[in-house]
Amino acid sequence: MSTQGSTTDASSKMGSKRRAPMSCDRCKSRKTKCVDPVPGPCKFCASIDAICHLDPSRRRQRPYYHVSEEEFRYMTKALEHFLPHVELSLQSLREVVQSLDAANPANRPSVAVSEASSDSVVVLSDDHRTPLFDPCPVKAEESAVSIKEIDEMHGKLGWLRIDSKGTYRYVGADSGYTFHAAVRSLCQRREPEFSCSSDLVPPFTAAPPLPPPSLPDSSAGRVSPGLSVQHNQIHSQQRHVRTSLCRVQIFLPRRDLCDRCVSRFFRDIQSVYWFVSAERFYAVLDRLYAGDLTSATPATLCSLYAVLALTCESEAVQAAEAAEEAAAAEPPPAARYLSLAKMLVPALCDEADIDSVRALCLLGLALQSSLFSNTAYIYIGAAARIALTLGLHLRKTIEPKGFLQRQVDLRLYSTLFLLDLDVALCYGNPPAITEDHAAGKLHDLSEQILSPGSHMPLHYLTVSCELAQIKRRLGRLLYGCDSAVYTAHTPLSDCRPSISAVNDVLSVLTEWYAAIPPHLCDVSRAAPFHQRSVSILHLRYWSATIFATRPFLLYSAFHPIGLAALPPAKRASFEEFSTTCIEAARKSLAVIGLMRDAALLSSLVTLDSSCLIEVLQVFLLALARGQNARADDVRMCLHTLQSMEQVFWTHHMLTEVMAQLKENGLLNDDRSFSPQKESPENYFLDIGQQQQQDEMMSGVMKACFADLNDPLYSMHDDGTDFGPMLSESLHDDLLLA
Repeated sequence: MSTQGSTTDASSKMGSKRRAPMSCDRCKSRKTKCVDPVPGPCKFCASIDAICHLDPSRRRQRPYYHVSEEEFRYMTKALEHFLPHVELSLQSLREVVQSLDAANPANRPSVAVSEASSDSVVVLSDDHRTPLFDPCPVKAEESAVSIKEIDEMHGKLGWLRIDSKGTYRYVGADSGYTFHAAVRSLCQRREPEFSCSSDLVPPFTAAPPLPPPSLPDSSAGRVSPGLSVQHNQIHSQQRHVRTSLCRVQIFLPRRDLCDRCVSRFFRDIQSVYWFVSAERFYAVLDRLYAGDLTSATPATLCSLYAVLALTCESEAVQAAEAAEEAAAAEPPPAARYLSLAKMLVPALCDEADIDSVRALCLLGLALQSSLFSNTAYIYIGAAARIALTLGLHLRKTIEPKGFLQRQVDLRLYSTLFLLDLDVALCYGNPPAITEDHAAGKLHDLSEQILSPGSHMPLHYLTVSCELAQIKRRLGRLLYGCDSAVYTAHTPLSDCRPSISAVNDVLSVLTEWYAAIPPHLCDVSRAAPFHQRSVSILHLRYWSATIFATRPFLLYSAFHPIGLAALPPAKRASFEEFSTTCIEAARKSLAVIGLMRDAALLSSLVTLDSSCLIEVLQVFLLALARGQNARADDVRMCLHTLQSMEQVFWTHHMLTEVMAQLKENGLLNDDRSFSPQKESPENYFLDIGQQQQQDEMMSGVMKACFADLNDPLYSMHDDGTDFGPMLSESLHDDLLLA
């Protein structure tokens, strides 16, 4: 029995001496396993009365850890929220951790993150462009300072508008339309009896509405000479089907006029948005005028019609001025080319290839310039959907396409990314391309494989798309769930803006501006054929700065009493943002002045005049706050707008601006001004001391009308007439965005 008992005791002792899965530092140096749990202390450390210590950093790193798919997905989403512009690779994550350790190792963030620290901020890393979460407690306190006053102000600005057909349409708080309407209603809002409970944004009706695009009479039309394009038409008549051969109607100008329009397109538009290489476009144009049947595809014709719609109005104005002819009662040629292009949209959607994406983008741009932004928004959205079906948003290569075609697709997709945001912000509608669809695509552009052409500098598209991404983030922070760039995947914490979050994104914006390539830094030192692209890039930057700070300036002008009642620190932040907005407007006006002196301003796209109008609105807010020094800047804005070519958007915007200045009492009473006049003259501003008339008249152009009988729209010798106007269901109001 004793033997059995001793055996039992021995076995129990052996059972208690379990080897631990890890060894302490002392046992590891002896190359033995620890007995008993670690830290325990282990049996050996206890026998020598030593501290049992285990340093995890000295352990062999396990290459993989087994985690569930759901756990990994949640961790990835959390990192993407706090590091929105960082690729989640091993190297980038290592740099993030190193920057956290270098910032303040004693104040690392705890596991329980407070609600006040939910906004993402920026900490400079080695490349000065890595957005991080700042664990500093001071920053957390600053992030708790919300800007609910801005949200309340946006809620009172209205969210509905009525288009020319009487249809209610949504308008976002981040849209240029809402901002300009708010500035225009400044005088009424400052009155005590003004009620701001309406959901409707005040309309703009100073300029007469544009007629919808007209449609050529298909029964009497004829093709342009030399274009024997045929197709089989199948129709049913008297219970039987028969095939007849008919000619496709292709309306083109003379080749020399077409070359002038195309040259203007590459100089003014291709320098901002890349659509196609000049070599390919002219090659297709040569085949089309030579009567090549395979060249007259719907995508080719739609692209060409859109280019002509963008440029023929300007050429017609110049021809009318040269011939001193009066404008006819017919619609302008641009509207007729828009109708021809719109007829091809169903065929583009059926084809749904990369050429269809290009054609829809060009058509959307032409419609926006002609004040049909609703239709433009729809067509740009259709182009984005087609691009997604082609896989342009994926970081994968389709081998049969080859590297060259892949670069063509990526360059066109980058242009679509820019154009999508520009059109969406007109009325504050959600863009069709989200950040998830653009992540990782911008840096795949290789200009060694495909050159952007002579009118666009290197790296322009990549840098512009980076700026567009920052502007999207600004929209989420400042305008929350009402923003045009808000998506269903946007974290709810992004809908709660704070002062520190705005400061941090402005820091990212400043870092982007400091890190642009040297050849894009100075407009005056750029090559003459690249100066427009570089100028537009700088205009986009200052416009993004205004976009981020204009709500604070607007609040300061609308609610001076409420501003004075804010806490001192918060009031100082609002004042600082307002000053930043005015300074950004001054910088933007300086760039516009350089463009005006170098004849780089263009009225063919809305970007130039939109930036100018936005700057003008900022200066009017500054005047409302008592900064009379901005009167000269308002004069320069009006002077520049009058000097621009009076076609499309710019022509209507001049009428609206004159009406706005008259409503605010800034125009002289010496010259009568009627908002319903078709062609406003040049007026003086009734702010400060008036300058001499000769000084104000220098360089100012009067608005004029297109020669509607110009050979740009050739109908040939059969006297073909046009049918009745189409009913444009999506025809816009006069836009101010």
